[in-house]
Amino acid sequence: MPNMLIPTFKSFRELFQFINNINPFIKGDYIIALDEFPLLCGNDDELASVLQYSIDHYWIDSKLKLVLCGSSIPFMTEKVLSGDSPLYGRLTLSLEIKPFKLWEIKSYNWQYSIENITILYSILGGIPKYLNSVDSS
Repeated sequence: MPNMLIPTFKSFRELFQFINNINPFIKGDYIIALDEFPLLCGNDDELASVLQYSIDHYWIDSKLKLVLCGSSIPFMTEKVLSGDSPLYGRLTLSLEIKPFKLWEIKSYNWQYSIENITILYSILGGIPKYLNSVDSS
C-alpha cells in the first residue's frame, strides 16, 4: 500500500510502547526475534529494561515469544542470563548453537574429496555462513 504510513521510532522504548498497545498483536501467537542482541544493546541497558517492562506488564499472559540471538557468548551470559540483568528470570529456553563438526558438513553434498572437505573445514571451521559462501563449482 503506497499511501500507508510507516511508523518510525526514536528509541526502543517508543517501539515497544507501540507494540504493547497493539492488542491483537500481543494477544496473537507472534514471535519477536532480535538478532545480534549485543549490537542492539550497545553499552547501555535501555533495551533490556524496556523488554523487562514489556514482559512483566504486557506479555506475561500472552502467546508472544521473544527470541534473542547473539554471537557474543560473554555478553549474552552477562546481560541476559546473569542475576544482574533486567531480563534475569524471564528465560524459558537457552540454546548455544555450536559450529558443525567435520562429519556434519557432508550434508552440503559437495562433490569434493574427503581431503578437500577437510581443507575447507580447516579454513572455514563449521560456521554455516562461511560454509554457505563456498562456490561448489
